[in-house]
Formats: sequence, C-alpha cells, structure tokens
Amino acid sequence: MLDVYTVSFFGHRDVYYSKLLESRLDDVIFRFIQEYEFVAFLTGYDGEFDRSDFIVFWIERESGEAYRTMQYAKKYGKEMINLTVQAE
Repeated sequence: MLDVYTVSFFGHRDVYYSKLLESRLDDVIFRFIQEYEFVAFLTGYDGEFDRSDFIVFWIERESGEAYRTMQYAKKYGKEMINLTVQAE
C-alpha cells in the first residue's frame, strides 16, 4: 500500500497578490514533491483537512470561510502554513 502524504489548499476567493501567491505556492509544492514519494493535493472543500497531513492557507483578512476553516484547523492541531505571512 502506498504511503500518501496529503496536502490541502484553502484561501479567499479574491486574491489581491496573485503573483506572490503563485511564487509561494511553487516553493511549497516543490518542497512536498521533493520530500515525499507520493503526494495527494486537495483543493478547498469544507472538511477536506480532516484527512490532510498538511494544510496550506492563503488568508489575507480575518473573515470569510477560508479564515474560519483555518481557525478550525488550528483548534484541532493540524500542521499548516499561511502563505501570506510565510516570509514577512
């Protein structure tokens, strides 16, 4: 059986810094591909993080479903990163 590392992505519908997001996503995705033999990437359905090993967020403001999802994931101790504050 394959040992699959699962990564989910969540973020706001409207992204104001799309070039920055693209650059940071490239770095994160490359890291996972290099680090793990099999990676499954999941995008934005409510609750998908329940089966995720790692969650990537792009949260620019403290409101909306993506922000609430991040708060919920924090509550349950999920490993995650918010790319908007990654390099600040």
